[in-house]
Amino acid sequence: MSRFRAFVSTLTVMCLIATSACANNPQSSDSNNPESTDSAEPPKDPAWGDWVDLGDAGDTVGGANDEYVALLGATGPPHAVYDVSGRKVWDIPELLSEAPRLYSTYSSDQLFIAEVKNGDLVGFNWADGSEKWRLNAKEVLACDPGETAAWQLVSGKFPNVDEKSVIALTINVIGFQKSECSSKGEVPGSIAFDPSTGEEKWRGPNVNVGKDAVDTSRSITGKYVYTASGRGPVYQLSRTETGSGKTTYASFEKFDAPDLGYLREVSDKGFIIGGHESDEYFEVDSWSDSPGGEPILTNPTDDYPIMYELHNSPGTGYVYGFEVRSDHHLDSALKYHLFNVTEPDASEISPNLTDYAMPQAPDYTGDEGIDTYDPYLGNDPIVPRDGKAPLIVLPWTKSKLVAFDYKTGKPAWTIDDGERADHTTYIPSMNEVVFRQKNRVVAVDALTGEEKWAEDFDKPVGVLDQAGAFLVAAHDYESGTSVSIRVIEK
Repeated sequence: MSRFRAFVSTLTVMCLIATSACANNPQSSDSNNPESTDSAEPPKDPAWGDWVDLGDAGDTVGGANDEYVALLGATGPPHAVYDVSGRKVWDIPELLSEAPRLYSTYSSDQLFIAEVKNGDLVGFNWADGSEKWRLNAKEVLACDPGETAAWQLVSGKFPNVDEKSVIALTINVIGFQKSECSSKGEVPGSIAFDPSTGEEKWRGPNVNVGKDAVDTSRSITGKYVYTASGRGPVYQLSRTETGSGKTTYASFEKFDAPDLGYLREVSDKGFIIGGHESDEYFEVDSWSDSPGGEPILTNPTDDYPIMYELHNSPGTGYVYGFEVRSDHHLDSALKYHLFNVTEPDASEISPNLTDYAMPQAPDYTGDEGIDTYDPYLGNDPIVPRDGKAPLIVLPWTKSKLVAFDYKTGKPAWTIDDGERADHTTYIPSMNEVVFRQKNRVVAVDALTGEEKWAEDFDKPVGVLDQAGAFLVAAHDYESGTSVSIRVIEK
């Protein structure tokens, strides 16, 4: 998947919101409507294979569909939407950002959804930038949540919206965060909205934001919203179905430090609980229709090889999980540890531990003179194969690119021409894998590794992303940056 996940993340990074129309009767507001921008002589639609140089445009992909792409500035404007001809269609208002290239933005076929500077979450029409809906957390909760509220897209095709997706306003309280809602006491731990209309769908169980720690997270399949709350060491865990709003419960007791950090789903039954000192693991075998119950004792994660984070493959529908770390010792080679690849629409996500040596991670010497890695794993690494296990395409070392069989770990093809290959992603409609090499963008057959096409630029390719119908190459040079786009053949 691409970097517009604004990715995304070792953990799901949640940006804060505040919202402005009634959830059950969303209204458009003209105060932040972007103005449509038409160039005097828009370029004609490019032929397949042509790249369009946009010049000084944002170099971060915020989302896309088959007709439009949102390009965002790394630390602020320019933010704008472009069409397949390379024409700027409208300017995006200033967005809220926690760090460079880190925005809360999502895409559907009709809407570009973004958290704007004042904290509102807005659904913009791709074609002209008009507002379809606008949400405000303070209005929804009837109190100001301050920094304890966040928006999450709950989708099996994250960060893209599918027919079962919801947008969830979630509550997350760590430590001694206080807000106007704290004096109110109990508020819903999660509230779901329809991404198409902005209308409220359901409210999850209440949590006490005045005294409890709270963490809310999404299921990687898009089926559930999970909320953990309590004062420790015992916490209540709720699981709300995104479709029906039905909630079931379990409870857990932390083995080590009582603090609650984050909750991460790692299988249908398994969860990682992050703390300030160590991570812990537990499994829920059955859920109850009512709160309470005998708490499940967590275990140190050292006893379980399940440290990965699960990801969606939006192009293929697979769910996969991996981690990059040294094999056993700090001085050993960095390795990819792939633990889980689950087929699309599978009824269960269960750990599938690999028992073969994984290819070595791409490594380089960092500023402090020690080996580190920059695998750029945000892009989609899964290549489906009819009747066979999928291929995993990940950068191997500084020079090699390897596609290996997930079941056996054996390479299906290798590219090793002395140049480092990275920013790798799979394009389903073309059945190609694209990657960058210094000033080049290269595409190869996803099943054989045979080169299909290559483009040489007169300046380095800093970032290569794919979203919707677009390939986006950002170029770095002494006087600044520029962006080129290429429309993917359908």
